[in-house]
Amino acid sequence: MRHSKWVLSLALVTLAAGTAWAQMGMMGGPGMGGGGMGGPGMMAGGPGGGGPSSVSMARHRFAMRGGLGPEYANQTNPLPATPKVLEEGKAVYTRTCAVCHGAAGQGDGPAGKGLNPPAANIAFFVHRPFASDGYLDWTLSEGGKQFGSAMPAYKGTLEQEQIWAVIRYLRTL
Repeated sequence: MRHSKWVLSLALVTLAAGTAWAQMGMMGGPGMGGGGMGGPGMMAGGPGGGGPSSVSMARHRFAMRGGLGPEYANQTNPLPATPKVLEEGKAVYTRTCAVCHGAAGQGDGPAGKGLNPPAANIAFFVHRPFASDGYLDWTLSEGGKQFGSAMPAYKGTLEQEQIWAVIRYLRTL
């Protein structure tokens, strides 16, 4: 009897550790963004998932390891959160971002449905502690090419003031 309790305890600990390792990407799985042992993971992103995607997590890890250059690292949005700025930010977002990220920023836009990896759930990420103004400026400016994402780099397409207006608007999602 004592032996069977020990075996059961060991099995439960092994199962829990295996699940945790898979969700963190330690068993060849995609990590916290996508699970690993046949499921979507505990923080599944994508449309309606509420959590981060694996690309967004890769972006976050890159930034946390010092990947943000000095031109982005300590930036703060110079634009005030006035109705005019928010309106401009929403207009730019609607024209350039909503097609993939959706009207509410949940990664469910019509063009985002066929993307692999899927469009990020901005409404989730924008309120995370790591989503500083500099981080968001870097994300919009540099895009997602280095992470295998279809996210375009907007620094050559949008004026810097438009990017800041979009960031102000994103904070309202």
